[in-house]
Amino acid sequence: GDFSAKTLTFAGNATITSQATGTVGLIVKAIASQSANLQEWQDSSGTALTNVSSDGRLRIGTSTALTNSNATHQLCLSSSTSSFIVISQAAGSNFSGLRLQIAGVDRYTSALNSTGDSIFSRFDGSGIYQGDSLKLGSNGQVTIAGFGASTVGLVVKGAASQTADLQQWQNSTGSVLASISANGTINTSLLKVQNIIDSSSGGPTLQFNNSSINIWTFTAASIPLIINAYAGQTSDLTQWKNSSANVTLSITPDGSIRGGNSSTISANTATTVDTVALSSFTTIEYVVSIKQGSKIRSSKVLVHTDGTSVDSTEYGIMEMGGGITGILVSASVSSTNSILQVTITDAATTNATVKLIKTML
Repeated sequence: GDFSAKTLTFAGNATITSQATGTVGLIVKAIASQSANLQEWQDSSGTALTNVSSDGRLRIGTSTALTNSNATHQLCLSSSTSSFIVISQAAGSNFSGLRLQIAGVDRYTSALNSTGDSIFSRFDGSGIYQGDSLKLGSNGQVTIAGFGASTVGLVVKGAASQTADLQQWQNSTGSVLASISANGTINTSLLKVQNIIDSSSGGPTLQFNNSSINIWTFTAASIPLIINAYAGQTSDLTQWKNSSANVTLSITPDGSIRGGNSSTISANTATTVDTVALSSFTTIEYVVSIKQGSKIRSSKVLVHTDGTSVDSTEYGIMEMGGGITGILVSASVSSTNSILQVTITDAATTNATVKLIKTML
């Protein structure tokens, strides 16, 4: 019909009843280029509380709510500072969370899941996100707990052909302190390891305890430690240093052992160049090199002990550049130690340098 008056007033309720199962009960059809709302629900003063806009959006007034307090399912929307949005289901049932769908397929599911009345994850009153496996603290602390003994607590998965680091640890200014590269390499200027590094393949194992490093091997065919030189290696393969960072022993690129024990001796003075506890050896063999200016003297010294006294002999003496005047190499006992001393008598009072390497039995 023609409702030219534009306003219908009913003394009671208005009911629209569809005449067939396939008939739409009420159609509100916009005019071409409609800009005003298609529908409005107003209060007695004509103020719109809820409307359906020309593009079909449902807008609910800020002071109203979609709710039924007697129902087991409810959606409450409110602008009150003390209220919140609640989506609820009957106690004891399963709630799968909030889902976003594209073409009817779940694409994103919220982290809010529960079985019955048990909350799996939530933001609590302190602003902390907490779940059975993940906790994000308001202080920035992250706690990850696996669900079972076979569960990996944290997996960082790189993209195809990943080039950037998988992880980085940075200081407050954003400088990288440590990182794990795309190929799994740990990059750090300082690595502290507690107790054991296990190869998990029956091979060598590093153990850190009592201020020592132990290398264990669990198969007879395993080589506990291998040091590989670089092509054209020129520096030492290994070096052992004293507390002053002076090299006392090294292995050169060709596998030679080089002693670094060096002492400067003054002319006309008996200088102790090595000290060894009597209880720590039976026999010592020294290779001694003495250089005074352009003069060089090389020899071997054998020392043995019964734990109380020592005997020594020097042999295989070789000299170059002329003889060094009044030289004496000898071993003696000082307290509970064996000491090796070198004495040079030289009117020119030219100091000399003594280097030695020793083998102990």
